[in-house]
Order: sequence, then C-alpha cells, then structure tokens
Amino acid sequence: MAFCKYCGTQLEEGQQCTCAESQAARNASANPQAAQTMQAAQAVASNVGTQLLDVFKKFFTAPEELLEEAYTASSQVAQFVVLGIFAVVSLLFMSLFMNGVDSPFLVGLGITVALVAVKAVYAVAAYLVKNTEGSFLNALGLFSVTTIPGTLIIIITFLFSKMSFYVGVMAILMFWIIVDSVYSYLAFKTVIKNTKAKAVNAFLITALIITFVLVAISYNIALNLVEEIAANAFYSMW
Repeated sequence: MAFCKYCGTQLEEGQQCTCAESQAARNASANPQAAQTMQAAQAVASNVGTQLLDVFKKFFTAPEELLEEAYTASSQVAQFVVLGIFAVVSLLFMSLFMNGVDSPFLVGLGITVALVAVKAVYAVAAYLVKNTEGSFLNALGLFSVTTIPGTLIIIITFLFSKMSFYVGVMAILMFWIIVDSVYSYLAFKTVIKNTKAKAVNAFLITALIITFVLVAISYNIALNLVEEIAANAFYSMW
C-alpha cells in the first residue's frame, strides 16, 4: 500500500493522488521549463514585496538613505510599483472627488497624468544635470519613490472633503506641496553630489518651469470646473 508523500492519502497500486501538491509536481515534471519560469516569477514577486516593505519603512525612518538606494538599485521594479500605486490611488480618488462634474473619470485621469508627468519631467531634468553614474530609469525610479506622501495625502484630502472639512483640505494640500518640494530637492541632491548650489538651482528652475506650464494649461480648465460645480450646486438647491 502506498501513500502520497505530500498529503499522506492512502493510494491503491498505480493510483495517483489528486491533491494540489501532487498535481503541481506532475505538471512540473511534464513541463520543467514552465515550472522554472513560474518559480522565477514567484521569486521576483517575493523580492519585490520585500523591497516595497523596505521602501515604505525607510521613507519615514531614513529618507536620504532610501533615495540613494533607489537611485543606485540594479532594478527599479519596486520603485515603479510605488509610482503605480500612486497613479491608481490618484485616479480613483480624484475621479470620486470630481463626481459633481461631467466625465469625472476623464478629469481624474487628466489630473493623474499631470501628476505623474511632473515626476517624469523632474527625472529628465535630474538625468541631464547629474554628475553621478545612473541611467534615466534610475532617475525615474528615484522620483517615483517621492510619490509616497502624495498617495497618503490624496486619500486624506478625499476624506476631509467628504467631512466638509475644507480648511483641512487646504492645509493638507499646502503640506503636500512643501513635503513634495523637500523630497524632490533631496532627489536632485542624490544625483548631483558635492554641488549643493547646482542641486538647488536645478530643482528650482525645473519646479518653476513645471509650475508655469501647469498654470498655463490648467487655468481655463480649472475655471470651467469651478463654474460647473457651482452651477450644479446652485441647481441642486432648487
């Protein structure tokens, strides 16, 4: 009498166990290349998960060390996952926040694209003026990590708006601008070593250009949104 070495089920002679472990072993034997690919994918997923936990932990405990590691990392998968989380959170909550206008999803998508584009522009500028070794992907991964405060603040802003705590909304948005500016400067400082003035100038010039472009593009859009929200609020009262 035989027994399954995985689950211990008693088997008749020539009988194969149907437990998940036995089936997986038979599939691996039949297709070893697929099994190796699956194992490699699981290893990568596990490694990325560990890196993500490390990223979020160090962001609050050792931010400068984290930025240095993000820039010099051989793989930027974890950093890009952080950027992806930020984009998903932004798209979801911005769409919900804009629920009072036409096509809130498109508005939320536009805002999200603009926020992600800002990080991409920072990465391009940093890559162009860097005096350290590193590719553009290293720079983009570096600035992807700086979206962590934005992810949290977008959620808090949405909750404050739902509670009609508009003073809190304005305060947390101002806080976001300050924190994002600090981390963006630290990111420039990471790629520009031993030249503090160059890092400051590169950050300020890039930030001013981004601000000018965003204001120029968004002025009419924002004005129309305000008018639309006000009109909807007025009609809802009657």
